[in-house]
Amino acid sequence: MNVPGLAMYTATKHAVTALTEGLRKELTQLKSKIRITSISPGAVDTQIAVATGIPEEILKMVKNRPMMESKDVTNALI
Repeated sequence: MNVPGLAMYTATKHAVTALTEGLRKELTQLKSKIRITSISPGAVDTQIAVATGIPEEILKMVKNRPMMESKDVTNALI
């Protein structure tokens, strides 16, 4: 599904994943004790859909799908 306004979001998520993996490999090569990871929680109920101007008909389609809340992600990290 091509959702207007979502392409840049998807691209930046991929970029963060690629940068994290590159940094992880560099730290490993340096035998650093620093560890790095990233999380990709999937669908989280935030205001990003409204903020990016996703059309109302798309928002209605995903409204009843299960989503995590921000606190769920926070609790998992803690």
